[in-house]
Order: sequence, then structure tokens, then C-alpha cells
Amino acid sequence: ETEANSEIGEIESTKAASSIISPVSGRIIQTNDDLSEAPEIINDDPYGKGWIAVIEIDDASELDDLMDASEYAKYVEEEAK
Repeated sequence: ETEANSEIGEIESTKAASSIISPVSGRIIQTNDDLSEAPEIINDDPYGKGWIAVIEIDDASELDDLMDASEYAKYVEEEAK
């Protein structure tokens, strides 16, 4: 079980470690074991083979608070300024 905005894992690089935060509440039903051997997949194919976990959502209305890809791209661009 996981709650929205709670840590479900960690990603480490040569410079830092970052938490993986669950965007929704629910039950983790699958994780991507391929990332253990090739974590660079997250950068190379984030919308395909770089998935982290499958979460069975408790409350689908939590999805209403999430950004779509274009909203996120705009957010990142604004943060970089």
C-alpha cells in the first residue's frame, strides 16, 4: 500500500539520491525489475520501458490533480528560468 505523495523508492546517481514519490494512493502491484540492471532506461525511454511501478489506484479522482505531459513540460521550462 502507498499513499499519494509518499516515498516508494529512491533513485541514485553519481551526484545525488532522489526519492520516488507516489503520485496516487493505492497498492503497488508490479515493479520494473529491469531498472535494477539498467537504470538508464528511465532517461532513455521514460514513457515506455522506463516505467517504475504499476499502482492499483484507490481513488481515481486523485488523477484530476496530476499534470499531463504538456503541463509538466511547461512547468519544467518555467522552473528552469
